[in-house]
Amino acid sequence: MPRAWDTLIYVPSIALGPLTRRYLIGLDYFQERNYYFARALGDQKKQIVFVLSEEIQDDLLHAHVELLRRIFSIPADPVTNLHVLKVEQRPGVSLSAALLGDAAGISKLRSLIHGRNSGLDFWTIGPDEIALANALSLPHIGMPAKLAGADGKADAKRIFKQVGARTPQDFGVFFDIKSIWRHLKANGFPSAGTLLLKLNHEEGGNGIARLRLDAGFETRESLRTAITVDKPYIDFSEFEEEMSAQGALVEIFLADDIIASPSAKMWIDEDGNVSCLATHDQILRDSMYLGCRFPADSSYRKQVRQTALVIGRECAQEGWRGIVSVDFLVTSSPDDARETELWAIEINARKCATTHPYFWTRTLTGAALDAENDMLHVDGRPLVYQSAEYVASPLLAEISGESVLRMIEDAGLGYDPQSKEGVLVHMLSCARAHRKIGVTAISAHHHTADGYIRAVQRLITAPGHVVESNSIPPICEART
Repeated sequence: MPRAWDTLIYVPSIALGPLTRRYLIGLDYFQERNYYFARALGDQKKQIVFVLSEEIQDDLLHAHVELLRRIFSIPADPVTNLHVLKVEQRPGVSLSAALLGDAAGISKLRSLIHGRNSGLDFWTIGPDEIALANALSLPHIGMPAKLAGADGKADAKRIFKQVGARTPQDFGVFFDIKSIWRHLKANGFPSAGTLLLKLNHEEGGNGIARLRLDAGFETRESLRTAITVDKPYIDFSEFEEEMSAQGALVEIFLADDIIASPSAKMWIDEDGNVSCLATHDQILRDSMYLGCRFPADSSYRKQVRQTALVIGRECAQEGWRGIVSVDFLVTSSPDDARETELWAIEINARKCATTHPYFWTRTLTGAALDAENDMLHVDGRPLVYQSAEYVASPLLAEISGESVLRMIEDAGLGYDPQSKEGVLVHMLSCARAHRKIGVTAISAHHHTADGYIRAVQRLITAPGHVVESNSIPPICEART
């Protein structure tokens, strides 16, 4: 929160591409991952307003506020400065747009911030978020209005080239299959290998298709039928429709052995100064994000940090602000298997899935960042963490969020402020609907953090736990 503000309004509005919003299961439940903002209540002059969907339950927020109160000795009175404003959010409508369309909600928000120095923070910034900020005549943290949505695939590729970062060869942005076919017939692509078609504003692997260049493709239709969309639940007609709207960056698929998928998280302050907050190794399966480990492996960590800072400074020069992350791939060198190569892949300007484990860990432990080694230290010892977004069990459909939290605490797995180790549940409201929760495990060692997550997984799948059979809502039919 900027020092001049005494009120932060956090609107975790998930502004992503249409296919991502349609198919990324439980997307809007990401709203509850950033409750660490409540730490500001330690200053009795500060006020926090969380704007949430009605679908978000209260169990996790209550648990997080109580944990922060215990750790930081926050008296009960300042908690009255925490306000939760819930709005009805229809499918396909962003949280910002839902609030804008809720006259009573806007009126209540105005009354909460009347006479105060207030501002907005968002999960990410798109047209709906800018419209909300303008309607309230309030400043916001992060990307300025003129750059909302500037973190698409094409802009990232342009920035990588400008700073000389290694990135897969690309052939530009295409808006239809006809243009790709013409480029192919003009020998504009290699004669072999695989092309990736990456929709400009989709995430989570929901906007990727592939084309193997091992045939002649005499007609446009033969080319069209040869393109396969990575996600089997997305029809090619949907992909093609979005391609015409947002464009698809076409680049060479890295056929080398991919060793890792690290990322770097940066902060660009209002003056354009860039800091690297953390490096992570992302845990992926079929381009789906499952979790992360902090920090990235020491064999390439320094290179990830240095390259990300070069990219971040270019972003800052162009006016980017707030949280910015860069995704990379590490491959083995074709010349020497003992050597690796680092490839810049994407830039994201949002509170992506490596954000909440980092800030929760820093908030709970008070750990200091050693920027030279990209390590966290607390009480003279190193600290690591692992985050998992898919700790899943069918049994979660039958128990309340409060019971899930109690089970973890009773098993001795919950975060312990004394040892500064244990598990924090960062996503819970989706448990019944989608039978999964998100957890962050903090420890001095990765094998211990991994053990914590495995223990939670065993706990929620173990037979014999208390099952609440009353008032069980119908299970949502989610497309997987």
